Amino acid sequence: MNEFCRGYQQRLLQKKIKQAAKGRLSLEEVQHLKRCGVDINHKTNKRVIKKLAAWCQTTTIEKYLEDVVFLLKNAALLDIINLLAGITIIVSLTTWLANEKQRRNAEVYQAWQVITAAYEQSGSGGRKEALEFLNSETRRFPWFWLTWKKQSLVGLEAPKALLTQVNLQSAKLFSANLQSAILFKANLELANLTKANLQSAGLYEANLQSANLSQANLQSTRLIRANLESANLTKANLQSADLYDANLSRANLSGVKNLTPEQVTKARNWKKACFDPDFREKLGLPREQIKECK
Repeated sequence: MNEFCRGYQQRLLQKKIKQAAKGRLSLEEVQHLKRCGVDINHKTNKRVIKKLAAWCQTTTIEKYLEDVVFLLKNAALLDIINLLAGITIIVSLTTWLANEKQRRNAEVYQAWQVITAAYEQSGSGGRKEALEFLNSETRRFPWFWLTWKKQSLVGLEAPKALLTQVNLQSAKLFSANLQSAILFKANLELANLTKANLQSAGLYEANLQSANLSQANLQSTRLIRANLESANLTKANLQSADLYDANLSRANLSGVKNLTPEQVTKARNWKKACFDPDFREKLGLPREQIKECK
């Protein structure tokens, strides 16, 4: 019986040792075996370390940390890419803006080439669009804050040009040659046409409100239904000019040359225009100027 018990105990001890080696025993059981003189530290420690390593390789925490490292690396790479892209955009924008003035100058040169090439042609020859471009305050897409000033049209040579409905508002046309040009319904409001040659030009229904036509040559000019309200025609030559139904309200005709009462009375609002005292007398008006002319 004692022998049987000893054999049983021996088998039980071996089983416990195996369990300890596999890390299946509790801490109290392991300590009990150590008190019995069983050396299991080297086996259990290795087994525990192996299990811990295996757990670390398969756990979701490690995978999470790997994802975090991956994201951080990619975030840094994206920052570098974004930085390079930003630098490229800034360099491209700077280069574009630096060349913008050159492109504008080239377009201005081409517009003047069109006007010069069509000299004394009876048609438009592209002059209408060229003149409107030169007289415009152009905004450049997509740089809307860039505004180019109007070009001066002083001394323009465009005789016989077909400029129907051309928009030259506030244009600088000092000493321009527009002899025999067709300016039907042209917008010349506030334009400076001082000393301009408009002889025999067709200004039917043209808007010349507040335009400066002082010393201009308007000989035989057709100003039928033109709006000359508040226009300055001082010392202009109006010989044989057709003022039929033109609006002369507050127009200044002081010192005009070769103007007859018959021409004036064909116009509208001629009594509200400004004339020299002697000419007012010829028109049957009081010599004293009206309030608007003072």
